[in-house]
Amino acid sequence: VERETCKCIPSALRLLSLAEEAQKISEEGEGDQAPGVVGNALLMSISDMWPSIHQRLKMISQQFRAKDNEPTIGPTILILSASQLHNRNTAPFSDKVFIAELFELIGCVCELSGDFMTSRFEHDVWPMFAELIGHEVMLRERQRKGHAAGNQKPNLPKNMSATRKAIASTVVRSHSTLSDDRNQMALLTMLACISRCLQSRVLGVGLLGLVSSIGTLVLPLLADDGKVGDAAEEVVKSLLALDSDALWRPLMTLGGGHVNPRPYKSMSIISRNGSDGCPLDTIVTEETDERVNRSLTRRALGLMHFAGSLIEQVIV
Repeated sequence: VERETCKCIPSALRLLSLAEEAQKISEEGEGDQAPGVVGNALLMSISDMWPSIHQRLKMISQQFRAKDNEPTIGPTILILSASQLHNRNTAPFSDKVFIAELFELIGCVCELSGDFMTSRFEHDVWPMFAELIGHEVMLRERQRKGHAAGNQKPNLPKNMSATRKAIASTVVRSHSTLSDDRNQMALLTMLACISRCLQSRVLGVGLLGLVSSIGTLVLPLLADDGKVGDAAEEVVKSLLALDSDALWRPLMTLGGGHVNPRPYKSMSIISRNGSDGCPLDTIVTEETDERVNRSLTRRALGLMHFAGSLIEQVIV
């Protein structure tokens, strides 16, 4: 039920937005003599529903921090994705909670409401997103470091038959894949939500203070050579469109450029001071995976080229 509700709410909000736009055009045509019929129904609706959305976001973020990354299913926050509905016969998959629809709803709310959601995104949404993205980045780093160990066969009893060993190994790999799919779905919708907010003409300008912190967390995801890397690249492009100077140094370092006298050896350390003079979190990229390095370098160089092609920005 909640999944269908999350799909209906954005449509209702867009309808209210269109009604307000039509009302404004009508009032302009009448010389502002007629009082507004719709008024701020959109913002009033968003204000009424936001506490509930924020509460669900907090509950889901708590679930993702649960031990072994296994969320606790609760009827008030059960949000299913289409892929889950089509795979109800898969036992490990049917026990997962997807949050894609909630993130899409948050993106829609932020996109339609303009600067009304600036403080809410900054204080309610971004701290939760930052925690979830940081958690995912750490998981990916652990998986990358343990890649060699992960390719080894699972430790199974010696007295187990060859057939049972093969089945057990398949189950282990299947469970890992399903968990990775769940995390990737959540991460992709989270990045898409951030991109929508940053690309909003009014809201994006209000989020200039978050450019450095968002970039610091998203840049490591550029190492992914799949959909996650593509989504992270779109987020960085949106950040560069707002403030290209904030991420120029990290991108130059990732692209293999020299930004200080220190030689580029076995480790690339990206560090940038924020507007308050306090150093942001340090991003460390160890050169142990050639594929990861190639993806990072390729995307970083492409983003630097994109930043160089942007028109001169107005100082806000």
